[in-house]
Amino acid sequence: MLHRSALRLLLVSAILLFTVSTYAQKISWSSGEDFAFIQGISKLNVEYDFSQMTVAEGTESAFLEERKTEINKDKPGEGDEFVTTWNQAKITKYPKHLKRPSTKNLKRVMFKSAVVQMPNTPS
Repeated sequence: MLHRSALRLLLVSAILLFTVSTYAQKISWSSGEDFAFIQGISKLNVEYDFSQMTVAEGTESAFLEERKTEINKDKPGEGDEFVTTWNQAKITKYPKHLKRPSTKNLKRVMFKSAVVQMPNTPS
């Protein structure tokens, strides 16, 4: 049987994935209204900027601090691991997940991802 903290972590992860995938579908156009600007381009560099991400209707940093404190209260050190895992997912997991819809629509374009580093994200 899963521990309570493991269930909480699983629930928070599921909520995060839903939130990220929902917002990932929104395109913010800085100019034009379609993908015509990449016509004829075979490579495209994409930067993911999580600096304005909200979690549980608040800032990401407030959420992480609250979760870290809550988890560390029950199991010292695991809250810090949660924050580390969270930040690593933004670098290793989410860019792969977020670029899937784009690559389905633009099969001839090779995407090269980069993540914009945030203050609470380890380098």
